Amino acid sequence: MTVEQDGSARELVRRFRALPADRRGAALRLLRERGIDLSALDPDLSALGTDLPASPGTIPRTPRSADDPPPLSSTQQRLWFLAQLDGDEAAAAYNLPGATRLLGPLDRGALIRALEEVVRRHEVLRTCFLADGGVPYQHIGDGSEFAVREEELPGAGPEELARVCAEEARTPFALDRAPLIRARLLRLAEEEHVLLVSMHHSVSDGWSYGVLQRDLGALYEAFRQDRPSPLAPLPVQYADYARWERGLLAGGAREEQLAYWRGRLAGLPVPESLPVDRERPEVRTYNGARATFLCGPEVLAGLRALAARHDCTLYMTLLAAHDVLLHRASGRTDIAVGTVVANRNRPELEELIGYFVNTLVMRTDLSGDPTFAELLGRVRRTALDAYAHQDVPFGTVVEALRLERDPGRHSPVFSSMFLLQEAWTDSAARLGGLEVRSAPLDVGVSKFELTVELQATPDGLSGIVEYSTDLFDAATVRRFIGDWKGLLASVVESPGERVSRLALGPTGEPGPP
Repeated sequence: MTVEQDGSARELVRRFRALPADRRGAALRLLRERGIDLSALDPDLSALGTDLPASPGTIPRTPRSADDPPPLSSTQQRLWFLAQLDGDEAAAAYNLPGATRLLGPLDRGALIRALEEVVRRHEVLRTCFLADGGVPYQHIGDGSEFAVREEELPGAGPEELARVCAEEARTPFALDRAPLIRARLLRLAEEEHVLLVSMHHSVSDGWSYGVLQRDLGALYEAFRQDRPSPLAPLPVQYADYARWERGLLAGGAREEQLAYWRGRLAGLPVPESLPVDRERPEVRTYNGARATFLCGPEVLAGLRALAARHDCTLYMTLLAAHDVLLHRASGRTDIAVGTVVANRNRPELEELIGYFVNTLVMRTDLSGDPTFAELLGRVRRTALDAYAHQDVPFGTVVEALRLERDPGRHSPVFSSMFLLQEAWTDSAARLGGLEVRSAPLDVGVSKFELTVELQATPDGLSGIVEYSTDLFDAATVRRFIGDWKGLLASVVESPGERVSRLALGPTGEPGPP
């Protein structure tokens, strides 16, 4: 092997390690299925796949029958159960709204036709949930109920537009009525429009929005030129996945993974995040708000370099920092945080719209006042173990733990959710002759007590903190964000420092041990 070849192999190892575990698993499985053995390049690449469960056969396409309707997936069933339990209170909490500004000459007919074709293409967007004898099932319609609502809002200012967007985002879906997707096209001026697309979480997730945007872009380009759809037929639909998943979870892998989670989460303390500002309500609500922040590109570059030095991903490094902040705020050394994985570890699922994500619990031990570098090692092992046992649905884990449900808490396992979203490369994109920009939305809800969502961008590390307004004041969240920014700068500067002495806050002052 030449020096250049050796360097390429090492770079491949580094790039595979930097991938999220679920995407790394999908890539390794795909290469193996094609007869490519990466261990010939470097033994480390072979080791990367040792925790992955064996890949089952291809997901089969099953015939549709009124006598044998498809079951709900495990994630859909959990949301359906919550809807029965919480009623109208939770109705809008699981909306996934999106707003997109379209600047330039819009072919409205082509856009509407493209949206209709996306709904026709993805069965899940024509699906609702009915019940027979108390057992829910998927009812797939023909899409005739879907219609794009066009509205004229000439001269609407930012406040009026924000009001309309918030109203749309908070409008609930009825899970027993299709479709579970809505689209509104707002015309502000001749060459300025806003497209609002809301989907219920039971038929979509964050990855699905990327699929929708790609499909919509390809279809719009074709239809505005009077060409047919350029998209190849989907190999499977979400209902096929749901039925296949049932068989997968009936096997021995489910029990092995459940055994891991029972052991890992045994003796879990009552979940807490930050000290709350007011008494917890007897029955929790979804009232919430958002705050945003940005850490500069130099901090992000430093975090990436720190992660690489300790054989960690950026996600692991940021999770460790999040654990430190919760530890310093609460005084606890046993920190449990929720996170999500895409759970699309098969190539036929990558282009599907649907609810695939799974929730994992990252439980970290901060006892003994470790250095941040030592903590990174603990978090890395925790994350890799969790990824290796990610197939069992979170709802099944909760049931297996037999935890008593507290109506005043959002989750019996954790109170803080931590997410690192996929990186993006530009704040604006092009669609035909249009400039396309995402528009931020604050829907006024919070599914958990505290959620920190980060994204690596060209401008640095962008963050959103979503919090329960029943528990926290805005000033408390602002201090939390200030501590976040100070802590990230501190770990870049002094990763060998004990976590009790890492500086918090915008002034860089060390917090109390």
